Amino acid sequence: MKKSEGVLLLLALSTHLTNELGGGRELLLSFLSMSEKTAPALAKLETLLPLIKSLPAGADRDKLVDEGEALQRAVAAFHMEAIRFRMHNVERLLKTVGGAGHQQAFDDLRHALETAGFHTRSHSAP
Repeated sequence: MKKSEGVLLLLALSTHLTNELGGGRELLLSFLSMSEKTAPALAKLETLLPLIKSLPAGADRDKLVDEGEALQRAVAAFHMEAIRFRMHNVERLLKTVGGAGHQQAFDDLRHALETAGFHTRSHSAP
């Protein structure tokens, strides 16, 4: 989704909530606040996904691309449980087919998500 499309979507959402519920400004402001928190993580995903897609073709690479794209959707939707689940899957697959550059991009993504307040592991890091 282009930035301009996102702005139009937000305006449509705000208008709909105002018309249907007599409010919506608070929800819109909450959404904008959360999207500001996730923007750095989405930018890191925009770096990681092309790296993943550039890996040699194969079943593991295809799974990794699918998981990476699902992670991108989870981050955009602020879905905490899906983020943790997809991060685990991407990390596991990167260990199989990724290199040092992929791991660094993944670590940068994890840092951006954790800075935004998302839990990316099901346990504390060692």
